[in-house]
Amino acid sequence: MPSPQKWRTSRRGRRLSAVIATCVAVLAPFAVVASPSVTATAAATTVASVPRDRVLPLAIDVAQQYQGQSICSPTPKPGVTKLSALLKETYGPDTMYSTRACKDDPTSEHTEGRALDWMVSLRVPAQQAKAVAFLNWLLAPGPDGTKAAMARRMGVMYIGWNNQIWRGYNNVGWGELKGCFSKSKKSTSYDTFCHRDHVHFSLTWDGAAAVTSYWDGTAQVTPPCAKPSTTGKKPTLPAVRRAVTLPAETKVFDTTTGTGNKKRICRLQEPRWSGDTQRVDAKIAAKGGVPANAVKALVRVTAVSPNAPMSLFVWGTGRTRPAKPQLVTVQNQDSSALVWVRLGKKGSISVATNTGDTGVRVDAVGYEVPA
Repeated sequence: MPSPQKWRTSRRGRRLSAVIATCVAVLAPFAVVASPSVTATAAATTVASVPRDRVLPLAIDVAQQYQGQSICSPTPKPGVTKLSALLKETYGPDTMYSTRACKDDPTSEHTEGRALDWMVSLRVPAQQAKAVAFLNWLLAPGPDGTKAAMARRMGVMYIGWNNQIWRGYNNVGWGELKGCFSKSKKSTSYDTFCHRDHVHFSLTWDGAAAVTSYWDGTAQVTPPCAKPSTTGKKPTLPAVRRAVTLPAETKVFDTTTGTGNKKRICRLQEPRWSGDTQRVDAKIAAKGGVPANAVKALVRVTAVSPNAPMSLFVWGTGRTRPAKPQLVTVQNQDSSALVWVRLGKKGSISVATNTGDTGVRVDAVGYEVPA
Protein backbone atom coordinates (compact mmCIF):
# COMPACT_ATOMS: atom_id res chain seq x y z
CA MET A 1 0.00 0.00 0.00
CA PRO A 2 1.51 3.41 -0.94
CA SER A 3 2.35 5.89 1.78
CA PRO A 4 -0.31 8.58 2.62
CA GLN A 5 1.78 11.22 0.85
CA LYS A 6 2.18 9.13 -2.33
CA TRP A 7 -1.53 8.18 -2.25
CA ARG A 8 -2.61 11.85 -2.04
CA THR A 9 -0.35 12.76 -5.02
CA SER A 10 -1.44 9.79 -7.19
CA ARG A 11 -4.02 10.28 -9.94
CA ARG A 12 -6.67 8.24 -8.11
CA GLY A 13 -5.93 9.95 -4.82
CA ARG A 14 -6.17 13.44 -6.34
CA ARG A 15 -9.46 12.55 -8.00
CA LEU A 16 -11.04 11.19 -4.77
CA SER A 17 -9.74 14.12 -2.71
CA ALA A 18 -11.31 16.56 -5.16
CA VAL A 19 -14.65 14.75 -4.91
CA ILE A 20 -14.54 14.84 -1.10
CA ALA A 21 -13.64 18.54 -1.05
CA THR A 22 -16.49 19.35 -3.42
CA CYS A 23 -19.02 17.46 -1.28
CA VAL A 24 -17.87 19.20 1.89
CA ALA A 25 -18.09 22.62 0.24
CA VAL A 26 -21.60 21.96 -1.06
CA LEU A 27 -23.06 20.36 2.07
CA ALA A 28 -21.38 22.41 4.79
CA PRO A 29 -23.93 25.25 4.84
CA PHE A 30 -26.75 22.72 5.29
CA ALA A 31 -25.41 20.79 8.23
CA VAL A 32 -28.33 19.34 10.21
CA VAL A 33 -28.96 20.83 13.65
CA ALA A 34 -29.24 18.12 16.28
CA SER A 35 -31.10 18.41 19.58
CA PRO A 36 -30.04 19.55 22.08
CA SER A 37 -26.62 20.56 20.69
CA VAL A 38 -26.18 22.57 17.52
CA THR A 39 -23.44 21.37 15.17
CA ALA A 40 -21.19 23.56 13.06
CA THR A 41 -19.09 22.53 10.09
CA ALA A 42 -17.75 25.61 8.35
CA ALA A 43 -17.34 27.27 11.74
CA ALA A 44 -15.43 24.40 13.32
CA THR A 45 -12.21 26.34 13.57
CA THR A 46 -13.87 29.55 14.83
CA VAL A 47 -14.44 29.92 18.56
CA ALA A 48 -17.22 32.15 19.90
CA SER A 49 -17.98 33.10 23.49
CA VAL A 50 -21.20 32.61 25.47
CA PRO A 51 -23.03 35.04 27.77
CA ARG A 52 -21.47 35.76 31.12
CA ASP A 53 -22.68 33.79 34.12
CA ARG A 54 -25.26 35.44 36.31
CA VAL A 55 -26.88 34.53 39.62
CA LEU A 56 -30.09 32.60 38.98
CA PRO A 57 -32.61 31.16 41.45
CA LEU A 58 -32.79 27.40 42.01
CA ALA A 59 -36.45 27.40 40.97
CA ILE A 60 -37.06 27.31 37.23
CA ASP A 61 -39.94 28.85 35.34
CA VAL A 62 -43.04 26.95 34.23
CA ALA A 63 -42.69 25.23 30.86
CA GLN A 64 -43.33 27.37 27.78
CA GLN A 65 -46.80 27.38 26.24
CA TYR A 66 -47.48 28.18 22.62
CA GLN A 67 -48.90 31.71 22.44
CA GLY A 68 -49.49 32.64 18.83
CA GLN A 69 -49.71 36.16 17.49
CA SER A 70 -53.15 37.64 18.18
CA ILE A 71 -52.91 41.43 18.61
CA CYS A 72 -51.30 44.41 16.90
CA SER A 73 -48.69 45.93 19.21
CA PRO A 74 -45.56 46.58 17.10
CA THR A 75 -43.26 48.01 19.76
CA PRO A 76 -40.28 46.02 21.10
CA LYS A 77 -41.19 44.45 24.44
CA PRO A 78 -38.76 44.52 27.40
CA GLY A 79 -37.61 40.91 27.00
CA VAL A 80 -36.82 41.41 23.31
CA THR A 81 -34.84 44.56 24.10
CA LYS A 82 -32.89 42.68 26.78
CA LEU A 83 -32.21 39.70 24.48
CA SER A 84 -30.93 42.03 21.76
CA ALA A 85 -28.65 43.79 24.26
CA LEU A 86 -27.33 40.44 25.54
CA LEU A 87 -26.45 39.27 22.02
CA LYS A 88 -24.70 42.55 21.20
CA GLU A 89 -22.80 42.53 24.50
CA THR A 90 -21.63 38.94 23.88
CA TYR A 91 -21.08 38.87 20.12
CA GLY A 92 -20.76 42.43 18.92
CA PRO A 93 -23.01 44.90 17.06
CA ASP A 94 -24.80 42.57 14.66
CA THR A 95 -27.98 43.79 12.97
CA MET A 96 -31.22 43.03 14.85
CA TYR A 97 -34.85 43.32 13.74
CA SER A 98 -37.77 43.04 16.16
CA THR A 99 -40.97 44.58 14.75
CA ARG A 100 -42.99 44.62 11.54
CA ALA A 101 -46.17 46.35 10.41
CA CYS A 102 -49.25 44.38 11.43
CA LYS A 103 -50.47 44.03 7.84
CA ASP A 104 -47.19 42.43 6.74
CA ASP A 105 -46.89 39.40 9.01
CA PRO A 106 -49.74 37.43 10.61
CA THR A 107 -47.83 34.64 12.36
CA SER A 108 -44.30 35.42 13.57
CA GLU A 109 -44.90 37.55 16.74
CA HIS A 110 -42.94 40.43 15.15
CA THR A 111 -46.14 42.50 15.05
CA GLU A 112 -46.49 42.03 18.82
CA GLY A 113 -42.90 43.13 19.50
CA ARG A 114 -41.94 39.77 21.03
CA ALA A 115 -39.77 38.35 18.23
CA LEU A 116 -36.17 39.06 17.30
CA ASP A 117 -34.18 38.35 14.14
CA TRP A 118 -30.42 38.13 14.78
CA MET A 119 -28.77 38.64 11.40
CA VAL A 120 -25.95 36.09 11.40
CA SER A 121 -25.41 33.89 8.36
CA LEU A 122 -24.82 30.16 8.17
CA ARG A 123 -22.59 30.81 5.15
CA VAL A 124 -20.12 33.07 7.02
CA PRO A 125 -17.97 30.92 9.36
CA ALA A 126 -17.47 33.59 12.03
CA GLN A 127 -21.19 34.39 12.11
CA GLN A 128 -22.16 30.73 12.10
CA ALA A 129 -19.86 30.18 15.07
CA LYS A 130 -21.69 32.89 17.04
CA ALA A 131 -25.08 31.31 16.37
CA VAL A 132 -23.86 27.81 17.20
CA ALA A 133 -22.20 28.92 20.45
CA PHE A 134 -25.27 30.82 21.66
CA LEU A 135 -27.77 28.12 20.72
CA ASN A 136 -25.68 25.37 22.34
CA TRP A 137 -25.59 27.49 25.51
CA LEU A 138 -29.28 28.38 25.31
CA LEU A 139 -30.50 24.81 24.72
CA ALA A 140 -28.14 22.95 27.05
CA PRO A 141 -29.75 21.02 29.94
CA GLY A 142 -29.64 22.63 33.38
CA PRO A 143 -27.77 21.22 36.41
CA ASP A 144 -30.93 19.36 37.43
CA GLY A 145 -31.44 17.91 33.93
CA THR A 146 -34.12 20.38 32.83
CA LYS A 147 -34.16 20.44 29.03
CA ALA A 148 -33.07 23.71 27.37
CA ALA A 149 -32.88 25.37 30.77
CA MET A 150 -31.75 28.82 29.67
CA ALA A 151 -34.39 28.98 26.94
CA ARG A 152 -37.02 28.22 29.60
CA ARG A 153 -35.57 30.84 31.95
CA MET A 154 -35.67 33.42 29.13
CA GLY A 155 -39.14 32.47 27.94
CA VAL A 156 -38.00 31.47 24.44
CA MET A 157 -41.04 29.91 22.76
CA TYR A 158 -39.45 28.82 19.48
CA ILE A 159 -36.34 29.37 17.32
CA GLY A 160 -35.86 29.30 13.55
CA TRP A 161 -32.34 28.56 12.24
CA ASN A 162 -30.54 26.49 9.62
CA ASN A 163 -33.61 24.97 7.88
CA GLN A 164 -35.13 23.98 11.22
CA ILE A 165 -37.42 25.13 14.00
CA TRP A 166 -36.90 24.44 17.70
CA ARG A 167 -40.08 24.41 19.80
CA GLY A 168 -39.90 24.84 23.56
CA TYR A 169 -43.58 23.97 24.07
CA ASN A 170 -44.89 20.39 24.36
CA ASN A 171 -41.31 19.03 24.48
CA VAL A 172 -41.12 19.09 20.67
CA GLY A 173 -37.49 20.18 20.19
CA TRP A 174 -35.98 20.44 16.70
CA GLY A 175 -37.86 19.72 13.48
CA GLU A 176 -37.85 20.68 9.81
CA LEU A 177 -38.83 24.28 9.02
CA LYS A 178 -41.31 24.79 6.16
CA GLY A 179 -39.90 22.04 3.94
CA CYS A 180 -36.39 23.50 3.98
CA PHE A 181 -34.68 20.10 3.83
CA SER A 182 -35.80 19.70 0.23
CA LYS A 183 -33.32 20.17 -2.62
CA SER A 184 -35.56 22.78 -4.19
CA LYS A 185 -34.92 25.16 -1.27
CA LYS A 186 -31.13 24.85 -0.96
CA SER A 187 -30.27 27.84 -3.15
CA THR A 188 -29.28 31.17 -1.61
CA SER A 189 -32.60 32.65 -2.72
CA TYR A 190 -34.22 30.68 0.13
CA ASP A 191 -31.71 31.73 2.81
CA THR A 192 -34.13 34.13 4.50
CA PHE A 193 -37.16 31.86 4.13
CA CYS A 194 -35.23 28.93 5.63
CA HIS A 195 -33.51 31.06 8.30
CA ARG A 196 -29.98 30.47 7.02
CA ASP A 197 -29.06 34.17 7.10
CA HIS A 198 -30.51 34.88 10.55
CA VAL A 199 -31.70 33.31 13.79
CA HIS A 200 -35.34 33.98 14.68
CA PHE A 201 -36.44 34.01 18.34
CA SER A 202 -40.07 34.20 19.41
CA LEU A 203 -40.72 34.76 23.12
CA THR A 204 -43.67 33.79 25.27
CA TRP A 205 -45.51 36.72 26.83
CA ASP A 206 -43.64 36.08 30.10
CA GLY A 207 -40.36 36.27 28.21
CA ALA A 208 -41.49 39.35 26.31
CA ALA A 209 -42.48 41.05 29.55
CA ALA A 210 -39.07 40.10 31.05
CA VAL A 211 -40.74 38.50 34.09
CA THR A 212 -38.84 35.19 33.89
CA SER A 213 -35.93 34.14 36.09
CA TYR A 214 -33.14 35.02 33.63
CA TRP A 215 -34.35 38.60 33.31
CA ASP A 216 -35.65 39.58 36.76
CA GLY A 217 -34.13 36.89 39.00
CA THR A 218 -37.53 35.47 40.03
CA ALA A 219 -38.89 32.28 38.53
CA GLN A 220 -42.40 32.48 37.11
CA VAL A 221 -43.87 29.33 38.66
CA THR A 222 -47.63 30.03 38.67
CA PRO A 223 -49.39 27.41 36.50
CA PRO A 224 -52.27 28.10 34.11
CA CYS A 225 -55.80 28.02 35.50
CA ALA A 226 -57.75 24.81 35.00
CA LYS A 227 -60.31 24.93 32.24
CA PRO A 228 -63.78 25.44 33.84
CA SER A 229 -66.67 23.13 33.07
CA THR A 230 -69.60 25.32 34.15
CA THR A 231 -72.21 25.70 31.42
CA GLY A 232 -75.88 26.59 31.12
CA LYS A 233 -77.98 29.63 31.98
CA LYS A 234 -79.44 30.92 35.20
CA PRO A 235 -83.26 31.16 35.08
CA THR A 236 -84.57 34.60 34.14
CA LEU A 237 -85.94 36.53 37.16
CA PRO A 238 -88.52 39.31 37.23
CA ALA A 239 -87.45 42.51 35.46
CA VAL A 240 -88.40 44.87 38.31
CA ARG A 241 -85.30 45.28 40.43
CA ARG A 242 -83.68 47.45 43.02
CA ALA A 243 -79.96 48.26 43.14
CA VAL A 244 -77.94 47.96 46.34
CA THR A 245 -74.44 49.29 47.03
CA LEU A 246 -72.36 47.26 49.48
CA PRO A 247 -70.86 49.10 52.47
CA ALA A 248 -67.37 48.11 51.31
CA GLU A 249 -65.83 46.24 48.40
CA THR A 250 -65.39 42.57 49.20
CA LYS A 251 -62.96 40.23 47.49
CA VAL A 252 -64.84 37.17 46.23
CA PHE A 253 -62.34 35.73 43.77
CA ASP A 254 -58.57 35.95 43.31
CA THR A 255 -56.39 33.59 41.29
CA THR A 256 -53.21 34.98 42.89
CA THR A 257 -54.26 33.72 46.35
CA GLY A 258 -56.72 30.98 45.41
CA THR A 259 -59.63 32.85 47.00
CA GLY A 260 -62.91 31.54 45.57
CA ASN A 261 -60.92 29.28 43.22
CA LYS A 262 -60.78 26.12 45.34
CA LYS A 263 -57.51 27.46 46.81
CA ARG A 264 -55.78 27.02 43.42
CA ILE A 265 -53.22 29.70 42.56
CA CYS A 266 -53.04 30.11 38.79
CA ARG A 267 -52.99 32.53 35.87
CA LEU A 268 -55.67 33.04 33.26
CA GLN A 269 -54.30 32.30 29.78
CA GLU A 270 -55.24 33.28 26.26
CA PRO A 271 -57.17 30.84 24.03
CA ARG A 272 -54.88 28.27 22.43
CA TRP A 273 -56.82 27.84 19.19
CA SER A 274 -59.86 29.16 17.39
CA GLY A 275 -62.95 28.28 19.38
CA ASP A 276 -61.06 27.57 22.60
CA THR A 277 -62.80 28.90 25.73
CA GLN A 278 -60.04 29.58 28.23
CA ARG A 279 -61.64 31.49 31.12
CA VAL A 280 -62.08 31.61 34.89
CA ASP A 281 -65.48 31.53 36.61
CA ALA A 282 -66.09 33.58 39.74
CA LYS A 283 -69.17 32.87 41.86
CA ILE A 284 -70.67 36.18 42.96
CA ALA A 285 -74.13 35.38 44.35
CA ALA A 286 -74.23 34.39 48.03
CA LYS A 287 -70.71 35.76 48.51
CA GLY A 288 -69.35 39.03 49.79
CA GLY A 289 -72.79 40.31 50.83
CA VAL A 290 -74.39 39.56 47.43
CA PRO A 291 -77.60 37.56 48.03
CA ALA A 292 -78.37 34.32 46.21
CA ASN A 293 -81.28 35.91 44.31
CA ALA A 294 -79.15 38.68 42.79
CA VAL A 295 -79.80 39.25 39.09
CA LYS A 296 -76.85 41.51 38.29
CA ALA A 297 -73.70 42.42 40.15
CA LEU A 298 -71.43 45.44 40.12
CA VAL A 299 -67.90 44.07 40.33
CA ARG A 300 -64.42 45.47 40.18
CA VAL A 301 -62.38 43.24 37.90
CA THR A 302 -58.60 43.57 38.20
CA ALA A 303 -55.89 42.18 35.95
CA VAL A 304 -52.96 41.40 38.28
CA SER A 305 -49.50 41.57 36.68
CA PRO A 306 -50.63 41.06 33.08
CA ASN A 307 -47.64 40.05 30.95
CA ALA A 308 -49.11 41.55 27.76
CA PRO A 309 -51.17 44.52 26.59
CA MET A 310 -54.43 42.58 26.73
CA SER A 311 -58.20 42.95 26.74
CA LEU A 312 -60.39 41.31 29.39
CA PHE A 313 -63.98 40.25 28.74
CA VAL A 314 -66.55 39.79 31.52
CA TRP A 315 -69.95 38.12 31.16
CA GLY A 316 -72.46 35.91 32.97
CA THR A 317 -71.30 32.29 32.95
CA GLY A 318 -73.19 30.35 30.28
CA ARG A 319 -74.39 33.49 28.53
CA THR A 320 -73.03 35.09 25.38
CA ARG A 321 -69.56 36.57 25.65
CA PRO A 322 -69.58 40.32 24.84
CA ALA A 323 -68.01 41.52 21.63
CA LYS A 324 -66.22 44.44 23.29
CA PRO A 325 -63.76 44.16 26.21
CA GLN A 326 -64.60 45.68 29.58
CA LEU A 327 -60.95 46.18 30.53
CA VAL A 328 -57.82 46.97 28.49
CA THR A 329 -54.47 46.59 30.26
CA VAL A 330 -50.90 47.80 29.99
CA GLN A 331 -48.09 45.24 30.09
CA ASN A 332 -46.82 44.53 33.64
CA GLN A 333 -49.27 47.00 35.23
CA ASP A 334 -52.30 46.09 37.35
CA SER A 335 -55.51 47.48 35.82
CA SER A 336 -59.10 47.57 37.13
CA ALA A 337 -62.57 48.34 35.83
CA LEU A 338 -66.05 48.54 37.39
CA VAL A 339 -68.45 46.31 35.45
CA TRP A 340 -72.19 45.71 35.77
CA VAL A 341 -72.73 42.11 34.67
CA ARG A 342 -75.83 39.94 34.49
CA LEU A 343 -75.15 36.81 36.52
CA GLY A 344 -75.13 33.40 34.89
CA LYS A 345 -75.45 29.85 36.15
CA LYS A 346 -74.99 29.50 39.93
CA GLY A 347 -74.70 33.28 40.20
CA SER A 348 -71.31 33.29 38.47
CA ILE A 349 -69.46 35.47 36.00
CA SER A 350 -66.73 34.46 33.53
CA VAL A 351 -63.53 36.35 32.73
CA ALA A 352 -61.33 35.73 29.67
CA THR A 353 -58.35 37.42 28.04
CA ASN A 354 -57.56 37.73 24.35
CA THR A 355 -53.79 37.31 24.74
CA GLY A 356 -51.04 36.66 27.27
CA ASP A 357 -51.43 35.59 30.91
CA THR A 358 -52.73 37.43 33.97
CA GLY A 359 -53.90 37.00 37.52
CA VAL A 360 -57.57 37.88 38.02
CA ARG A 361 -59.20 39.46 41.07
CA VAL A 362 -62.94 40.15 41.41
CA ASP A 363 -64.39 42.36 44.17
CA ALA A 364 -68.12 42.72 44.81
CA VAL A 365 -69.27 46.37 44.92
CA GLY A 366 -73.05 46.17 44.53
CA TYR A 367 -75.93 44.15 43.13
CA GLU A 368 -79.46 44.17 41.78
CA VAL A 369 -82.27 41.99 43.11
CA PRO A 370 -85.98 41.67 42.27
CA ALA A 371 -87.92 44.43 44.04
